[in-house]
Amino acid sequence: MAAHETPVVWTIAGVTEHLDSTISALADHKGITKELFLRQYLEKTFGDIIRNYSVDSRLVSALDEEICRYCGVGLLEGWHDNAQIASWNRSQCRLLDIEHEEHLNEIVLNNTPFLHLRARQIAAGRVAGLSRGISVTFALFTELAGRSRETIDKAWREIYYSDSPEKRARFYNHIDEIRHARSLEPVTRQA
Repeated sequence: MAAHETPVVWTIAGVTEHLDSTISALADHKGITKELFLRQYLEKTFGDIIRNYSVDSRLVSALDEEICRYCGVGLLEGWHDNAQIASWNRSQCRLLDIEHEEHLNEIVLNNTPFLHLRARQIAAGRVAGLSRGISVTFALFTELAGRSRETIDKAWREIYYSDSPEKRARFYNHIDEIRHARSLEPVTRQA
């Protein structure tokens, strides 16, 4: 910026001065304009196909209630949602070729018969409730279980990875249990 130019200062209507200053500081820290920072944030937050579908679908609400009933727990008010979940959702969309909510709806419908199995694997004996959108999370895992070993291995590395050998074994055991229910060969016997 030339010495004689005055920087343009943007403020956001309807937010406190403190929040506006915080947003400005975060944008400055990233070396971008406040407008670009907010646009990127909105795209990241509202561009998550999986989250948007989970929040908006009556099918998901009904399946969430069913899974909680089956597990004997309550459905929590909040969504299981954070930056890591958003990253996992992007990876799942890429790995499972999810490009729009209609495709996600198809995945949920096709995997509904396996939701109780996944609930037994994950939620058996839980004392707390389950987060809203859990049926989508379970359906995506059961969809993954029906995919190629290469896709399953990529999902392990990119989404589910842990240094724990026990967690890796549990992941592949869960995959194979679902594959068995789907009349597919187990992946742990393949090279």
